[in-house]
Amino acid sequence: MALSLYRRHTKSCRFEEHDRAASRCDCNFWVEGTLEGVFVRESTKTPDRGRAQELVRQAERAGRWGPKPVQAMSTAAAVDFWIAESVARNLKARTVRKLGSFGRQIKQFGVEELADWTAEAARRFRSSWECSPAVVTKKIETLAAFFRFCQRRGWMSDNPAEVLAAPEVRRASPRRRRRSSARAAKNQ
Repeated sequence: MALSLYRRHTKSCRFEEHDRAASRCDCNFWVEGTLEGVFVRESTKTPDRGRAQELVRQAERAGRWGPKPVQAMSTAAAVDFWIAESVARNLKARTVRKLGSFGRQIKQFGVEELADWTAEAARRFRSSWECSPAVVTKKIETLAAFFRFCQRRGWMSDNPAEVLAAPEVRRASPRRRRRSSARAAKNQ
């Protein structure tokens, strides 16, 4: 049996719950059927028929429903790949040096496998930084970029840095800065 699509209506929908033929509503499409001998009945999480059909085609080509299985990778090897990719992208030497320094911090944190990185591990890693809020913000962005790099290569399914909130960086208002500059000029 191939995969087939149908709408599963919610209680707030004007159509009856078991009316699979009704198509003029915003309820999500579901997929049902057997793929490679495995029975599947799951939401496509989209009310768009075209997107749902594309998901079914992708699943039939891949031979399985759902996300790709994650390939095992150590944190140290992933950092090394990330730095090598930065060099291959011809980033400035200063940038590669900074990424290398941050990569060493990631390696030394103690999470051996990428699969072991969780939101809680990312929070603990962030709390180990002793720097200004502006630098913490930049490090969070860099950590999220590292995890996105790992996601694109199939080494991770989620980005644990997405839950990290940047600290509030307080900057002096332009008026206060002008006064400070004027005072400094008087004192000289």
